[in-house]
Amino acid sequence: MRRFVVVMLFAVVGLVASTTDASAQFDLSRALNSLLGAKDKVKEKEAVEPAKTPYDTLAEQAVSPSKLTGVWLYHSATVEYLGANPLADVALAQLEGYAQAELRGAGVLPGFFGLTLRRNGVAYLSHEDDIYEGRYKYNSSDASVTISTTVNDMTLSLGGYVKQSGTRMELLLDAADAMTLFKELFPEYKTNSMVISADAAIKSFGDVFISIRFTR
Repeated sequence: MRRFVVVMLFAVVGLVASTTDASAQFDLSRALNSLLGAKDKVKEKEAVEPAKTPYDTLAEQAVSPSKLTGVWLYHSATVEYLGANPLADVALAQLEGYAQAELRGAGVLPGFFGLTLRRNGVAYLSHEDDIYEGRYKYNSSDASVTISTTVNDMTLSLGGYVKQSGTRMELLLDAADAMTLFKELFPEYKTNSMVISADAAIKSFGDVFISIRFTR
């Protein structure tokens, strides 16, 4: 279990850090054009209806618990922003390809692991010949989810949200939670420049999530 957690947490930290580093390459003029165009459309809508947040949309699209049960295979992952800063949203969207390349370089490819969710709240994570057990708690009123497991007598818990439609599921895990777990498990990396960079980005933006996509 420790080996798998190490691989995944390092991939998460590398994903956020690489996105932060790549932000220097992102096309600001393109982002601003997209942002200004979006603002014009928003102004037209504001006169008719109040602004809707990404969290409102998640709650509206929440599925029943039975839709989540079954076997899911990892497909891809990226960083997703659910906050109110439009420029941050555009920037992260432009950098998705860069994030995917970083994950592939770390060996995290489609089918890297499987996730089985049972009706009784038990979750099984399978990687190669190993199977790890954990728990999950899903709230269908707002699509929120909490996932927990135990590694070396330490309870690990991550909060987030779930989106599901047909044969696809997206698990949005709180990046701040993931970073906290990483620093608790590996305190020797607290002064690592990559970790510091990723941590600063998460705190600066707020509402940053690790989006893990599954298929079945």
